[in-house]
Amino acid sequence: MTADNRKKKVGILIAAVCFAVYFIGNYMQYQLSPLAATVMKELSLNESQYSSIFTANLFPAIFLSLISGLLVDRFGPRITVGLAVVLAAIGGIGRIFASSYSVMWISMLLSGMGCLFLTSSSAKILFPYFSAAQLGGVVGIVTAGSNVGMFVATATTAWFPGTRSAYVFSAVLGILLAVCWFLFVRKQDSEDTEAIRPAPILDSLRVCLKNRYVWIAGITMFFFLIAQVVTSGFLPVALQTVHGMSEKVAGYMTSAFMLGSIAGSAFGPRLLNAVRRKRLYLLASILLAGLCIAFSWKISGPVPLAIVLLAGGAAMSQFIPIIYAFPVGVKEIGPTYSATATGLIATIEMIGATQVPARILTPIFGNNYGGLLISAGCICLLAMITINFLPLFGRED
Repeated sequence: MTADNRKKKVGILIAAVCFAVYFIGNYMQYQLSPLAATVMKELSLNESQYSSIFTANLFPAIFLSLISGLLVDRFGPRITVGLAVVLAAIGGIGRIFASSYSVMWISMLLSGMGCLFLTSSSAKILFPYFSAAQLGGVVGIVTAGSNVGMFVATATTAWFPGTRSAYVFSAVLGILLAVCWFLFVRKQDSEDTEAIRPAPILDSLRVCLKNRYVWIAGITMFFFLIAQVVTSGFLPVALQTVHGMSEKVAGYMTSAFMLGSIAGSAFGPRLLNAVRRKRLYLLASILLAGLCIAFSWKISGPVPLAIVLLAGGAAMSQFIPIIYAFPVGVKEIGPTYSATATGLIATIEMIGATQVPARILTPIFGNNYGGLLISAGCICLLAMITINFLPLFGRED
């Protein structure tokens, strides 16, 4: 076997492990969705407490995304992300024995640590094994694990006889993942990869904080994530209120947006590499996503609505791997500082996703769900301005 073939096979194996990190982390979270009534009854939770538990694994991202990137750049992704994956497995085990709100909340918080740390470092981990042209596509397939995990969990969790068996199953997956991580993910200076020098924390901060592309990318993702959160959270109730759809049918329609997101993450970066007019392609994609989010709730027919939501989800989600992968190719950042750069981007986007819908849009629009979705679509369209300033286009654009 040639060195290049060996390197490619190792890279595919590591990409599969990274996909599993995203899959299992989101699978654990979205197991709660079909079990909501049972979980609330077993733990004596009210709706607010259940919502807090369901989103607990997202809470640390606001504060730890940048820190995770700094740690990965300083100590390497194998040990840093590996410890986060172990913490996620511990969280999965903790859910089996949780008998109170506080224990369940802590367990759910821990269950998201692997995804949190991998978000800042996936491009850095995969960079040594794939060319610059391939990297965005591979990161896209890896990050699609998040949406696949959500979809599988919501579709299959009801098959388990109870919450305990569902928790045991996901905990076993988490333990196996932790073992696979340390078995298959190599040090960055191993025989299969080129060495990536450790970056002192202060140097990483200095380089990334003063780089304008990192800030522009963060603001662009800020707009996208606000739109995504509002769509996921309020489209079902908008369809029920405006068109009288049943809860089940409205849920299916929202799943169409999720399926589109899987396709966009997996294939969007490859389409970007294939098209000649990259700027036109990206701007048209943002326009499509914004219009679908703003006006899809007006469509009453399930089939045309599903088609529109598939297209909107695909158009938007393709930007996540593209933007997460681009810092590796920026001269001032490169693979040395890429985890910190992506961590800063993730921090900015999570501020938007967690604060703007809850603290600005919902107080303004209340139960005017159409207004909420139109505002989310308009916010998505603002990315048409910021994305023009990112180094994503060839000379022909």
